[in-house]
Amino acid sequence: MEISSRSFLVIDDDAFARTLAAEALKKLGATVISAAEDGQAALDHLAAAERPPDVLLVDLNMPGTGGAEFLRRAAKDNYQGRVIVVSGLEEEVLEIADIAAKIHGIDLLDHIKKPVSPEKLQGILAGTSG
Repeated sequence: MEISSRSFLVIDDDAFARTLAAEALKKLGATVISAAEDGQAALDHLAAAERPPDVLLVDLNMPGTGGAEFLRRAAKDNYQGRVIVVSGLEEEVLEIADIAAKIHGIDLLDHIKKPVSPEKLQGILAGTSG
């Protein structure tokens, strides 16, 4: 499936990081991009969406409902899309988050360290279909 035909939700408490991720997606051809400032706002977005986003970019470290809690709750709510974990945390923490996401049944595409760039996203998104 082409990137332009997918919908995305960028979940990050940092407005600048959300903007960078959205701009990176736009450079790759994405046209349907939403944003949420934390996990609870993202859960609200998913609940209200007529069609949930195809791909979520989820920051792990957020106040309130953080990324790990969001992923647990999204899995419990049967989110069927794909996820890219985004964080400035150490590689070991990202790998643990990957394992936890998979345990919860999340379709994890990969993880990337901040800042998000088109180059980092392109390889992850280009190799997937559906």
